[in-house]
Amino acid sequence: MAAVESGEVEEGNGGSDDGAADEDETAESEIPESDPMSVEFVVDAPYGLTLRKVVIRAKTDLLTIDGVTLNRGNCEVRAYPDSHLAPKLPIRVRYGNAAIFSVGKCDKVIEVVVDTPSGTYSYDIVDAAQRVR
Repeated sequence: MAAVESGEVEEGNGGSDDGAADEDETAESEIPESDPMSVEFVVDAPYGLTLRKVVIRAKTDLLTIDGVTLNRGNCEVRAYPDSHLAPKLPIRVRYGNAAIFSVGKCDKVIEVVVDTPSGTYSYDIVDAAQRVR
């Protein structure tokens, strides 16, 4: 489950004529940020019912989720466990804890896009990552 952060691209030297400042800026921009979250698609089948959910687990001290899009908008994102309600956003999640969303109107999630204040993260969900309980 690799994440791709879209949007922010740093180019050039920021207009500075000082060579030392250019080296410092370049060194900082080359340090990759770690993923602030992990994303998992889970299918539960308790009592013969099939419940599909997306679990977003924080890997930073505080993760703010402003929006979630599943399969390019082709799946409904609902609150969990009250799957008839829309989720109340933004959601703040502390390190190690998870935000859980019910999935409606699709059988399989292959892409999850999470909007945060620090950027938009896209996750491709591969079959091995889809867990059935």
